Amino acid sequence: MAETFPNEIEVIREALAKTIREALTGVQVYAYGASGMNPPFILVRPLRGEDQSMGGARKYVHELSITIALAKGFDDANWEHRLDAMLAVDGEQSIESALYADKSLGGDVELLDVAAYDSYGEEVPVAGVLFAGARLRVTVWGKGPS
Repeated sequence: MAETFPNEIEVIREALAKTIREALTGVQVYAYGASGMNPPFILVRPLRGEDQSMGGARKYVHELSITIALAKGFDDANWEHRLDAMLAVDGEQSIESALYADKSLGGDVELLDVAAYDSYGEEVPVAGVLFAGARLRVTVWGKGPS
């Protein structure tokens, strides 16, 4: 019987969004894009995936982007303070702190790592609309074949 991977990317997107949604206040968090998304919001998107062997076991490694969109056209004077709090290593509004509180995302994955952020303060495009914000890169090691 051939080994198959469950559709891990769907599980991972939902688990990341749920974890962030439960930890942060005052921001909508989406696993998938939706019409009518207004800032502030966070959108989880896959960037790439790779099948790897780790200690003899096959795992799928996913790299995802957590897009933070805070102000449409830089019209919110406080967007940088909010962004700094979300990108901080710890604190009530820290995405990294929320994710590191449970690196298995409730048992849905083996491990995750918050790699880096980029595009700070740049106009981050989401569905053709530009928002002030940043992107946080997260690497997730899936559970592998079932």
